[in-house]
Amino acid sequence: MSSQTLPETSPPIRPPENAPSQTAADEPSWARTLGLAGMMLTVIGLIVVTFNDLYGPRFFGKGWGFVFLALGISGMLFHAVRDRDVQIRRAYAFVGYGLLGLMLVLVLVNTRNFISYGWACTLISLCFLLSCARHETDAGWQRRILATLGLVGASMTAIAFIGGIVTEGFLQTYGLMLAILGLAYLCAFINQSDPLTDVGYRTGLALGGIGAFAILYTILRSAVPPLMKMETTPFLVPTGLLLLLLGAIYVAVALGIVSDNKLVVLTRRELASYFHSPVAYIVMLAMALLGALSYDFFINALTGGALYEPIIYYYYQVIPLFVVVIFVVPSITMRLLAEEKRTGTYEVLMCAPVKESTVVFSKFLAGLTFYMLLWVIWALYLIALRVENGKEFDYRPLLSYYLALLMSGAGFIAMGLFFSSLSKNQIIGAVLTFIGMLVLLLIGRLQGSKAVSALWQAVFRHLSYTDTWDAALLGQLHLREMILQGSFAFFWLFLTVKVLEARRWS
Repeated sequence: MSSQTLPETSPPIRPPENAPSQTAADEPSWARTLGLAGMMLTVIGLIVVTFNDLYGPRFFGKGWGFVFLALGISGMLFHAVRDRDVQIRRAYAFVGYGLLGLMLVLVLVNTRNFISYGWACTLISLCFLLSCARHETDAGWQRRILATLGLVGASMTAIAFIGGIVTEGFLQTYGLMLAILGLAYLCAFINQSDPLTDVGYRTGLALGGIGAFAILYTILRSAVPPLMKMETTPFLVPTGLLLLLLGAIYVAVALGIVSDNKLVVLTRRELASYFHSPVAYIVMLAMALLGALSYDFFINALTGGALYEPIIYYYYQVIPLFVVVIFVVPSITMRLLAEEKRTGTYEVLMCAPVKESTVVFSKFLAGLTFYMLLWVIWALYLIALRVENGKEFDYRPLLSYYLALLMSGAGFIAMGLFFSSLSKNQIIGAVLTFIGMLVLLLIGRLQGSKAVSALWQAVFRHLSYTDTWDAALLGQLHLREMILQGSFAFFWLFLTVKVLEARRWS
């Protein structure tokens, strides 16, 4: 019996598989639009400033020129940060190098130009070079940019500290600005260095050594001559105090770089997160513009008539600072804990081997540091006053004023941190903080109300942070107000720790 075989059939012909489909890179169209608009505004601003300098006041004054420049450079920086195209990246790198060259030319023409325009060129150059270094893939370009950041930072730091020690009055003018810019360049160099090498670690140790030397030198030079009954010019005020402050800042930055302490690591992480978001740069730009506006009105008042010492009182009274603080504090604190909850990193953080108090205090230190950094921007404008005027003014109220800002700011940041811990919505935290700031402001205003008894007027007077600021600007710093503001900070931090502890066990 024979079996019948079926004819063989060929498998069906299938089209060739082309998966995965080719995808086109997402071009940052919005960033390029802002970059083009920023370039146009920058050119317009340069034309306005140049024509005002050469031919006198124009229809658009010099102030408008600086506004156009600020907006234009902001748009270009946003484009530089977002666009990874190699041609755009290299173009902005040349802009950064060109600004450094322009700064050198301005300084060679006249050293006073550094206070007028040179520092701005240096700072903007840092922003462009840093954004290019973050996106750079070519090893040669990466090394060149890093070498530029390190060389410029080291040069500025060396000139600032050596000049401050050798030349009297140098640190009060050029030296302070050089030291701050040099530290910024060196921090950028450390941030972009290869983490597989110890270059960043060694640079951090060098920063700590410079800061420690400045502190030790100031103490010895201020204490030894009086003990030896040597007839020398007093060094501690003001040069010594500035050296102590800069030395402490350098040591603190070095500690943040090289230390593995949990509190230091968390504080460093939180500070870095500020500058990884556009909120920090928007707030800093707004504070810089407000400071420029206040300084412009202040200079007009100085030229219009005589002002009595302390003249810095009028500088900080041009714009109601409590209005600035009411909006600045919520923008700083709204994301501290709410963002952790929204992104899901809160559970990871709470599962780490760290205490709730360490987490809370690290976020508080980061927020307070950024808060004081905003007020440092205002103080830097006074360096221009010292250089252009050529005469000293009573700077000592600045010490008491910034100490008052620090203590009251500690209470504000701690309150905002508490409200940020109550919800994962940043807007809720910002609104609650804003309401809390308004309540504190209204309490201070109630001291003049006739409907309030004399006892409560005295209580409200002590609770008013604006009165504390005004007294500090006049050189009157009361210890009881400082203790009271510090107690507020401790109270809000204690409540925040308890909120986190309750959430852990709920």
